[in-house]
Amino acid sequence: MNKASELQKIMSSSDMEKGYPILVSMCLSVHEVQKFITDAAISNNVRFISAEMFSIFDSSNKKQNDFILDLRGFFKDGYEINFYHFGDALPGNIVGKYKEIKLKGGMNGKL
Repeated sequence: MNKASELQKIMSSSDMEKGYPILVSMCLSVHEVQKFITDAAISNNVRFISAEMFSIFDSSNKKQNDFILDLRGFFKDGYEINFYHFGDALPGNIVGKYKEIKLKGGMNGKL
């Protein structure tokens, strides 16, 4: 199954109706993510976090060796965040409280 069809299947599942799906891409720009969403015929109501929203600074404003995404800056305490992903594990540069849910499929962690 290709990236687009696998993502379409996930986004149309009943799990996605329980909250507000947000796509995260560590490598694609905002324009590239928008094009992917359009080309894949995924709902235009989908929100996303693109590579530009990752930072080299942590929450203490200390420079890091890698780009990080601190979910605490996007979501208030009390939100239940389910982080669905392909691949073996999420990279260590995603910071915050979330439940990791591994998906079967061939996207190799890339959107």
